[in-house]
Amino acid sequence: MSSGYISSRAGTSWSNKAIRCCKRKDTTKRKTRLCFPPLLRSVYNSNFTTPTPRMSSAAAAEAKQISVMHQRWILQALKDRGGSCSYGTLVKVGEEHHCDTLGAMLKIMKSRKALSFASAFLMYPMNKDETITLVNPDYDPATA
Repeated sequence: MSSGYISSRAGTSWSNKAIRCCKRKDTTKRKTRLCFPPLLRSVYNSNFTTPTPRMSSAAAAEAKQISVMHQRWILQALKDRGGSCSYGTLVKVGEEHHCDTLGAMLKIMKSRKALSFASAFLMYPMNKDETITLVNPDYDPATA
């Protein structure tokens, strides 16, 4: 019979209590309540039951706005250079705009068929000579 955790002290009295306690139901939450000794309880709670923090709608809207802003300057940089340029050039322009997510922005824009490049994901300096080509000059990141 498994109690839901692995312990090298399986023969101790607290392990037997934990097994009995695990069979008990918590009526308020309607889930099986796992009872562990204090040390194992802290490890269990920190690794498995800590809720994932959710982004507020205001923070999500701000992140979307920043993403749109970055995509707009990328489009403008490509248009200013005749519709294509190297990844290294975009990295230098991105530093002026304080963009640390250029690779992700380019991958998003590639998946939306706004631009094209040969690699699946661009990394600097390994792909600095890779050419990025603007495919859809009418692409609007705010509506995409």
